[in-house]
Amino acid sequence: MSSPLWFITGVSNGFGLILALRALQANHRVIGSVRSKSKAADAVKRIEAAGGQVIEMDMTESKDSITKKIKAAGPIDYLINNAGYSVLKACETIT
Repeated sequence: MSSPLWFITGVSNGFGLILALRALQANHRVIGSVRSKSKAADAVKRIEAAGGQVIEMDMTESKDSITKKIKAAGPIDYLINNAGYSVLKACETIT
């Protein structure tokens, strides 16, 4: 039986990066997404050094492009949709 696969968006820093590294420490498989591998070079290096994979993916891509990338990952056990931010106000106050 293979270890669980985590697909985590927004692994360039913060919660996404920490979660990816923790899952890898637990010998789970991780595919993380970033908008730009070159802009997130430090995070990409850390994740790949720990055995994970990082792909470029942006919600401005076509649906077909995103679907192709998700299908290429294979069966996903844990999906963490961590990417994004709000400039309007604290996310806790948005309904």
